[in-house]
Amino acid sequence: MHKDKKGIKRKTIRIKDYDYAQAGCYFVTICTNHKVNIFSLSEEDAHFDSNNYLTEIGIEVEKAIQYINEQMNGVVVDKHITMPNHIHMIIRLTSERRENLPLHQIIAQFKSYTNRAYNKINK
Repeated sequence: MHKDKKGIKRKTIRIKDYDYAQAGCYFVTICTNHKVNIFSLSEEDAHFDSNNYLTEIGIEVEKAIQYINEQMNGVVVDKHITMPNHIHMIIRLTSERRENLPLHQIIAQFKSYTNRAYNKINK
């Protein structure tokens, strides 16, 4: 357990002394604050048949994933799924990267973009 910037205790599943900038595939899950359903509407909420339907911020999340695939050299989101209150991604870091950003910095950029988009939508 460690405490984050706000003093909240969090479990870490990172491997001690592992270099998360090295090439490889990483499974990443990002949850919304308080697990609020903001990315998509469930079948019950949308009154549609099967699947989830993206909200405005869910569409921004998809754009951010597309940006990673198109603009971040050597960083590929191989697979992802956007759920109502979280996102699962398999992110592949290749050895052809120009910038050797570690995984946590890539995720920080992704979260920063989506947070700004959320704040803009919810003015």
